[in-house]
Amino acid sequence: MPQVVAVAVAAFQAAAAVATTVGTAMGLSGLAATVAGAASIISSTTQMWSAVSSAIGSKPKVNAAQTQLQTKVGAVTPRAIIMGRTAVAGTLLTPTPLQSGRGNALATNFYALSHAGPSGVVESVQWGDDTVTFDAQGQAIGKYANNMWLFQKNGSWSQTSITFTGTPGIGADTPAAWDSTKRAQGCLVVGLVVRYAASVLANNMQTPLFVVDANAVALTDPRTGSAATTQAQRRNPAVWAYSWHLGWFQNSKRVIGLGQPAAELHAAGYAYAANVADANSWTISGEASTADDRYAVEMAILQACASVPVERNGLQSVVTSATRSSVGTITSNDLRADPKWRYNTQQSSRPTAIQTRFRSETNRWQMVEGAEVTDASWLTQDAGREKRVTVEYAYAGGGSAHVGHLAALDASNAREPLVFTLQCKQQARYAGFVGDAVTVSLPEIGLSSTKMVVVSRIVNPDGTVDYELLVETDAKYAFAAGKTSAAPSFTLQPGFDIFSVPQPDLADWASVAAQITSGATSLPIVRVTGSAANYNFASGVVFKIRLNSGGSPWLVSEDAPPAATQHEFRGLTNNTGYIVGIAYRGVTGVEGPVRELAAVTTGTFVAGEAGTGPGGAPILNSLVPSDGNLFRYSLMERGTRGYQSFAVSGATITVAPALLAFSGIRLVKTDFNSTTNGSQTYLGTNANGLARVKPNQRYSIQARTETSGAIQSSVLAIDWRNDDNTASLGFSFSTSVSGTSPLGTLRQFFATSPAGATFANVYLVSTNTNGGAGFLVLYEGQITAVTADATVHPAFTQGPFGDDGADVTGGNTAAGFVGQGNQATTNIYRQSTAPSSPQEGDIWEDTSTTPVSYRKRMSGAWVFQGEEGADITAQAVPSVEGPKSISFDVDGAGALSPGSQVPRTLQFIRKRGNTDVSTSTTWSIVSPVNVTLGTITNGGVNVTAVAAGLSNFTVRSVRDGVTIDYLVNVTKNTIAAGVTSATRKTVTTTNGTPNNGNWTDIASMVISNCPTGNLFFDSSFSLITTGTGTCSHQARLTVDGVQVGAIQATQPTVTGGVPEAVDFSTLFAQVIPVTAGSRTIAFQLQRTTGTGQITASNTRFDVAAFPG
Repeated sequence: MPQVVAVAVAAFQAAAAVATTVGTAMGLSGLAATVAGAASIISSTTQMWSAVSSAIGSKPKVNAAQTQLQTKVGAVTPRAIIMGRTAVAGTLLTPTPLQSGRGNALATNFYALSHAGPSGVVESVQWGDDTVTFDAQGQAIGKYANNMWLFQKNGSWSQTSITFTGTPGIGADTPAAWDSTKRAQGCLVVGLVVRYAASVLANNMQTPLFVVDANAVALTDPRTGSAATTQAQRRNPAVWAYSWHLGWFQNSKRVIGLGQPAAELHAAGYAYAANVADANSWTISGEASTADDRYAVEMAILQACASVPVERNGLQSVVTSATRSSVGTITSNDLRADPKWRYNTQQSSRPTAIQTRFRSETNRWQMVEGAEVTDASWLTQDAGREKRVTVEYAYAGGGSAHVGHLAALDASNAREPLVFTLQCKQQARYAGFVGDAVTVSLPEIGLSSTKMVVVSRIVNPDGTVDYELLVETDAKYAFAAGKTSAAPSFTLQPGFDIFSVPQPDLADWASVAAQITSGATSLPIVRVTGSAANYNFASGVVFKIRLNSGGSPWLVSEDAPPAATQHEFRGLTNNTGYIVGIAYRGVTGVEGPVRELAAVTTGTFVAGEAGTGPGGAPILNSLVPSDGNLFRYSLMERGTRGYQSFAVSGATITVAPALLAFSGIRLVKTDFNSTTNGSQTYLGTNANGLARVKPNQRYSIQARTETSGAIQSSVLAIDWRNDDNTASLGFSFSTSVSGTSPLGTLRQFFATSPAGATFANVYLVSTNTNGGAGFLVLYEGQITAVTADATVHPAFTQGPFGDDGADVTGGNTAAGFVGQGNQATTNIYRQSTAPSSPQEGDIWEDTSTTPVSYRKRMSGAWVFQGEEGADITAQAVPSVEGPKSISFDVDGAGALSPGSQVPRTLQFIRKRGNTDVSTSTTWSIVSPVNVTLGTITNGGVNVTAVAAGLSNFTVRSVRDGVTIDYLVNVTKNTIAAGVTSATRKTVTTTNGTPNNGNWTDIASMVISNCPTGNLFFDSSFSLITTGTGTCSHQARLTVDGVQVGAIQATQPTVTGGVPEAVDFSTLFAQVIPVTAGSRTIAFQLQRTTGTGQITASNTRFDVAAFPG
């Protein structure tokens, strides 16, 4: 395992991967075909992350990191600021340094440690190898008592000088040269008095280092927009980066920092960086100085939180290393030119090991070398070529764990293989901004839902957009955090000639002689196994076979999909030699050259009775594993959850499925009544009991049963279902049993799932007489994947007993539960009343509620986690959805332009995981700037007025003790000079029932005095809800009933009763030319799938008509 200390999550570490030209020439996995010239490799190097260059070995350099332990002397010295907790030597304000050989004389010196206002306190003095602390009167404690004193001022802009007269223990006054005029306002100043006591200090004079906790520096937390008050905030690198941009001022003069207005900063980017730093326990430690380049300091601060500065939509922002969800999709339909790609880095440029350097408190605050971060696979990937580099993490305050995490990210990011250049149409303008992850699906070059990160975004004058995208490998984050021992592989590789179909590699395929058996009969076959994975442009695999004799023609040529890994030739002559040939079919359908495999000789045809082995056991041709049962709730672990019964054609269910226990057996039973000969009754699984299966896979299906009463015959059946469980793909059946069957009757059969099968239900089906009552019993159901030639069904084993991901260990203590081990600490309770003696982190399955609910012991209380079937093993992450900005038209003075722009209602949603918890959330508004808001109720905010100047407000939501602040920026669109007759209309959406194929108005308005010019659509349609059912939908705009612009692509499915925030920014980014007169503008929806009735609420539809 590489020497990387486990820390929490990490992110896309732009500082290592971006304009680094440090990627890798690995393979482009699954690269499919394209037309001639449709994809090409480009070699030109483009600077990414907005001209930030951050190649490994070229990390930011700050001199202050090297000089902070050196005393500065001189008439002019640089200003400094202390960050976090660290040691500094400071600037000597008095002319005489400490010298030895002065007997018992006193020496007093004053030092300025920080120059940006109130800073903090000096905790101790590092004197050689000794750490000296002081009491409240400034008297040294311990070894240096009566020989050393310390006095300090914390840097107030109104502080007075440090002076003392006859202070106890000193016996002398302040030196005359240091009078009351020496106030050093705004500076953290210390006075150090040392007695030259021969017994203590003789020949041991040292340069004092002052250990400072900078807990009073004025910092602004980007997450709140207000002052940082806690220790965690004051030591957070991202909070410091944001504050460094703002700068520190006195009397309108910048003292230190960049001095950039808050309005030019993208606070959300810094807020995300701050959250990542907190999650990882990353802290800052060090001294920044005006002797350094201000931007180098910025880079070094951001380096401590795995971040890099970027320009995002006109604002200064940062991109931080953390796994991120895709916010948009780019497909072939979005491109206006052929895609291009280049290697992120050359092999010779990326390191195989990084030697870290950082400041260590245990080493007297010196810069020391940490553990080397490496992985054996890196050296293998680079053909044994070693490249070791040293990277200094100047301001990383978290020790070896902190810098090890950062270095692992640096090295991993250097190995991301490819940068893609995609020139897109207008419709992809808002697919993502710099730092966002997007999903790229370009099957013509083999990209299928490939995650990439936007490293450059250029909007052209015609509205088209050019993206540069870096491939993103999520597995690197777990590796960098020490959660996995193996570094991920980076395997995308372009550059194949997709029109030249290669001959299959002999190492990729093999053929063997085998037998298939039915009863005692055994037939010879030839089985071929392998993979076409090494040829990324294959559209198919061709399997051939011929006799092993010179000049023999191919007897059979069979095509299979490119993903095929096995093929069987049957109907062959026994004891005969054959040659198998493999060929690939290329993108154009052309078959490539054939690769002949080693000759095989078929086995013998066997017919007759099966032989017996020891004890009379039958000799079987193959065995199948006795595990891997896919049948959910096979032991009725959740009662009758997952089971159903129903009757057709003259039968009725009289008793629904019920759980029974008989002689230690748990079984499910249903009763029916039949009045018609030939009616049918079903007992089996329902949607909660679906088994997950794979297409074209052979399975063993079995269950123990009982049938009684008015029954003609019965059979065990499996219903193969499609990927969303909306349709049956067909049934497979066991042998029918006539009449009734006793308890324990075992039904078994083999069946192969059809193409497209994803789920399956199993039923015991009875065909009934007209004789009245009867019942069915089912238990120990089992579905197990088996080999193609298996003839033996596996023994029963327990199947899954919960929804995917659910924790249903029942009323067992964790340590006692099978497989948990004695180190487990979480207890699981299943009962109707609260457990009497719980411990923190325990899980309670509360059976007193319907459906059953799950609660977790947190901070001494039972906190609701979810209802039955919920995933309670994973953290239900809280989040807030809603508009991130709203826009108004203003005149040159910043005042609102005419028209109905306010009031404007916005809707925000609080989620816990995927669950909408808005109604049980406490909502409030904090920090409104130049905006007047109505009362917030259930996430609804009403903007009633907007003043001139930059505006924003923060929506605060509190639930489960977790506070989330959501910043909303209010932007102003200044109307061009001379354009004074703009007409604006606003309408809230109406309810609608968009049917399949039927466009329905959701919002419409009439502008009766529309000028000749252009229509601009200001705000997106923000919230969609379906009353019942689920559906997907698409949207469009019409003017006077005629569609304008492109249709918004189908949006994600909206679930019944759950509000969904839907982004129509692409639709509303259009500029529509119109002529003067009365114009009717409509926003329409059309349901594309599902049955849900769409209800649109708490939204706005704004149209502004400008003459032009």
